Amino acid sequence: MLFLRLLNAILVGFALSDVSQAAQTVALPKISSLPTNASQILDPRLASFSMEFSYLPTFGGNKTHPNLLTKELMQRLVERTGLGPDIRPGGITIDSSIYQANATALELDMSPSGGIYRTTYGPAWFESLDVFPNSSQIVVTVNLANDTIDIARDQLAVHTKTIGWNRIRALELGNEPDHYAGAQRPSTWGSADYTAQYLGWTTFLSRNLSLPSHIFQAAGFVDFWSVKEVIGEGITDTNTVKVFSQHTYQYSTCDPTRNAIATLPNLVNHGNITAFLDQWKPQIAAAKQVGAEFVVGEYNSVSCSGKENVTNTFGQALWLADTVLYGATLDISRLYLHQGATLVLQSSTQANTPGFSWYDQWYPASSDRFGDPHAGPSFVALLLITEAVGSSQKSQIALIPTPAFPQLVVYAIWDPISRPSRDGPARIAILNLATRNVTASARETDEGSAVLDLASGASPWTGVSYAIVTLFISLMFILGLVYPRSHLDFGVGKGNKKFDFPDFDVITHTRTLSDQHIDLNSNDRIILIGDIHGMNDSLSDLLSKLSYNQRNDILMFAGDLLAKSTHSGSLSLLDFLTANHFASTPTNQSERIFAIRGNHDQLVIQWRSWREWFERQVIPVPAGSRESKEDVVTDGKSFIELIEAEWAMERKRRESDAEEWVHVSRKRAQGTWREEWWRRIPPSGTGKKAKDWKIFGDHYWLARDMTAEHTSFLNALPLVNHVPSLHMFVVHAGLLPYNPRLPINDPRQPLAHPPRMAHASPIEPATPDNDVVDQISDNVDLTPDGQYILERRDIEDDLRQEQEKAILSDIPQNKDPWVVLNMRGVKKNGKITRKNDKGTPWSKLWNGQMKQCSGLPSSEVHSADNDTEFPCEPSTVIYGHAATRGLDIKRYSMGLDTGCLYGQRLTALVVSRGKGGEVEDGEDEDENGDEDGGDDEPEDTRDGEVGRRPRRSYAGLGRRQNNNKKVKFGDAAMQLDARLVQIKCSLPPESDPYDH
Repeated sequence: MLFLRLLNAILVGFALSDVSQAAQTVALPKISSLPTNASQILDPRLASFSMEFSYLPTFGGNKTHPNLLTKELMQRLVERTGLGPDIRPGGITIDSSIYQANATALELDMSPSGGIYRTTYGPAWFESLDVFPNSSQIVVTVNLANDTIDIARDQLAVHTKTIGWNRIRALELGNEPDHYAGAQRPSTWGSADYTAQYLGWTTFLSRNLSLPSHIFQAAGFVDFWSVKEVIGEGITDTNTVKVFSQHTYQYSTCDPTRNAIATLPNLVNHGNITAFLDQWKPQIAAAKQVGAEFVVGEYNSVSCSGKENVTNTFGQALWLADTVLYGATLDISRLYLHQGATLVLQSSTQANTPGFSWYDQWYPASSDRFGDPHAGPSFVALLLITEAVGSSQKSQIALIPTPAFPQLVVYAIWDPISRPSRDGPARIAILNLATRNVTASARETDEGSAVLDLASGASPWTGVSYAIVTLFISLMFILGLVYPRSHLDFGVGKGNKKFDFPDFDVITHTRTLSDQHIDLNSNDRIILIGDIHGMNDSLSDLLSKLSYNQRNDILMFAGDLLAKSTHSGSLSLLDFLTANHFASTPTNQSERIFAIRGNHDQLVIQWRSWREWFERQVIPVPAGSRESKEDVVTDGKSFIELIEAEWAMERKRRESDAEEWVHVSRKRAQGTWREEWWRRIPPSGTGKKAKDWKIFGDHYWLARDMTAEHTSFLNALPLVNHVPSLHMFVVHAGLLPYNPRLPINDPRQPLAHPPRMAHASPIEPATPDNDVVDQISDNVDLTPDGQYILERRDIEDDLRQEQEKAILSDIPQNKDPWVVLNMRGVKKNGKITRKNDKGTPWSKLWNGQMKQCSGLPSSEVHSADNDTEFPCEPSTVIYGHAATRGLDIKRYSMGLDTGCLYGQRLTALVVSRGKGGEVEDGEDEDENGDEDGGDDEPEDTRDGEVGRRPRRSYAGLGRRQNNNKKVKFGDAAMQLDARLVQIKCSLPPESDPYDH
């Protein structure tokens, strides 16, 4: 049997141990087809956020200082669902808000006790929304409590214009209007009064602002009224309602009575959670009857800002996961988890004092209560939820009963994309909400443990294909996941002290581009372009030659967009990329530029991330310091500006080397107030990191002078773009087809065995009568006329995509950012080198392996028993990075860096739908004529040097032009037309990287 032992996640963290007799064994029922009680289709934005309006700038930042922690955490969710969560800036402070065009981002009028009684905001407030993913939808909430329709109209006018309809989910009037009575409204204020005002206001606003129909999110009650009531009162009569909202807080610290029962055992209890949410079943049904969605527009576990040692624990994570997943089974479309801070005006008897809320998922800024910015322990629940929901937009969920162990909660997710056979769930989420004391004996611990039997008999729960998402939580996992910290490889200060820096890499490894991103059937062209290095004028010439049209052409870049040419050229290129990233259509915006980062782009990203961190640092004057406080700089922004000015003066006084000046300045700082600041400035790297962290070089100044929009664009660039529909990877330096430290036919190599689909039943060895694709097809449901619901070709595509994913995930070198940014060759011992005069070019290994792919496994070949045939389909890598190799076109790898920076050419590979046809393959050896690699672009040992020519001529480009030359690309069945287009580049003018 396959057993999974489940221990209490709050107290034991992350643990598996031997099964004891005291632990209960729980067998799941046999459920194959989708049960009748399965939910509606899950919204990928099931787990969304409500943000206290007056604290949104703290969570989001602004153009010059976006909140990087928030950005990173949102990206973790996007990686799992493909879409950003909804954001609802609202809460109690929205009902005292006023928009003024001449106001700053946020102006708060506060009482002596810390209560916010008015929030005035201006155009810069909207910059806080930019940190959230472009795919996030915004719920626009405006002031209703003030009872002045002009305030609401002005707010809606500026919000809809600034945010744009393509990003707006719904409009909402006010926050919890059932609490207005006796304060903002007469004591007799009831649901009928609210309905009447809603109908009057929405009618006026819709006409005055030309709003679309069915655009408002109505209700938003928390205590006294219901959706069912206002529907009966006619709230839907004017066709303005799109969504009904309910706010839910299961417990509270707003008064001593409720505070007394807001305990961890009460919170972490599946029965309590389901009983609480079941109260909204009539409201959900009422919304459905009138064709509207039902959402929980604001919620958390304990109102009035949570409770210490309850909502800031892993117990909150269990409560959150169970609440959201159970809510999904009830057909709640989205739940908006509230984030903010204690607001003393909420209650005069509440337990909390001003500060970030105890229930916040992350703390976006430093505070005395919570320390440095970091994610809270319950953020991991959002990872579990988004992993369970997935990205197919076709998943459904059901609660699987476990009556023998009521606190063992199992949710099954059916996903026809992940498991096309539909003979069982694609994923299961398992929670153990049984609690125990930290002082519990071993016997007591076992009594709260369960053994989950997933493999009794012919069970749909068996099979290696299932992603079993289980909430085993550990503190180490949390800290390492969301805000990694690392010692940089250098010593600073006396005694070679090391400073514990945050991670400045901001890396997303792979982005998978679906048909929604790239669809050649719509007459689009894909234009793939090699290294630009800030040569923006040359790019303009190339695009002009191609008659580039933003709406019909997709641009893809192979990295090294920036640096090494002129400073202004790189900034102008960033202006072009950000301005043309999205193309607007009458109905939406479509992404039209897909770039990946190169090794030079990565250095710019690192410096920018460092600078934003450094400018937020504060170092008080040490007590007892003999230095005058007027001479001491205590904030990072002032210090970095100080040393930039000092370096500028040194440059004017005499020709000096920046590294030498920095070294001397560090030594002189020892024993002074400056020493602590210099410890926070990375010195130059050594060895293979020799280019890293050269202050006052080209990368440094670009990082300083970029706009916030430039930064957001760069930070979002992955290392690899994967286009499954074209079986193509775009990467800067390269990828390996196998781990060179293992035999090529080792079963651990991803191409040495049939693809293992994440959703398929276990695959048996192929037989003459039953190949792998047939095995999967045998489990696919049939239509009445006996046809497969999924075509065999679709299944083959899924298998092929899984194998392509395995190339990225199962080959350790391909997961290493340094390798995919710098690799040029592979030594005989399997080590990666960035020098092309060492070892074999990686592209030779890639093409050799791809030409040995014999197709998906059949009766003749089902594993790599020899070194000549492999059960795989080939894929193509587009790359840059290797300028002196020139135009390096092989059958399954295409190097497009043709040395524009050095006065040679800028090359585009233009792919479009065509007739295909036979084209001569590239040679197996590299274009320079030496199979094991020749000299390549010299190591960049001097940051910012401009116009330096490599030591040998550019193969191909140095001798011939390749304009409109047709090349073979992709599978023959795709019928793609691929052509090379080039322009001649001019050497960039000599420039001084310090003159800005």
